[in-house]
Formats: sequence, structure tokens, C-alpha cells
Amino acid sequence: VATPWLLSSLTRIDPNLSYPALWLSLCGKMVLPLLAGQLLRPRLAPLLAPHRPTVIKLSQTLILTLLFQIFSDVFHHGGAVPPATLLRVALLVPILHAVFLAAAWAAGGGLREGG
Repeated sequence: VATPWLLSSLTRIDPNLSYPALWLSLCGKMVLPLLAGQLLRPRLAPLLAPHRPTVIKLSQTLILTLLFQIFSDVFHHGGAVPPATLLRVALLVPILHAVFLAAAWAAGGGLREGG
């Protein structure tokens, strides 16, 4: 949720960033395909089961390509990220990842069941 704000505050690329346009773009590229995949998953799972390793690799490749496109677009539009900002992001991302993993584990009952 805070990613557009976090990106603009850490990189200071464009103070006049259009958040509605950014949210629409994010929804079109990330949320809608995820929602469609989750809705179609019960119907497509039996058909794709024999090809599961290929489907997983394809999914990972598409996500990596999307992330590459986003970062390339940022730098194409004049974004220069100072080394100090890269260091902050490199430290912040794993910390947030661990926090959210722990929260998901706790919400899923991991703490009540002992792991």
C-alpha cells in the first residue's frame, strides 16, 4: 500500500507524482491479473498440474520482468538514486519482508500451534 509513497519519498524522483494514475497502473499490472488468476485457479489447476514446474517458472519470470520494467521506467524518466538511498532500501526491504512474513505466520496460527 505504501510502495508509491515509499518510492517517491526515498528517490525524490517526481514531487508531482500523480497517485491516482499510479494506482490505476498498479492495479492494471498487478492486482487485476492476480485477482483473475485466483478466480481461475480452481478451474485451471487440474489442466495445469502436469506442467506445474513450467507454470511456476513462467510466473516468476513474468514478475521479474514486471519489476525490471518498473525500475527501467523510473530511471528512463530521469531518476537517479543516490548510493545512500540504495543502502536504505537494501536494509528496509528485508526488514519489512521479515515483519510481514512474521505477521502472516502469526495470523495463520503459527504462533498458537507452536510453529
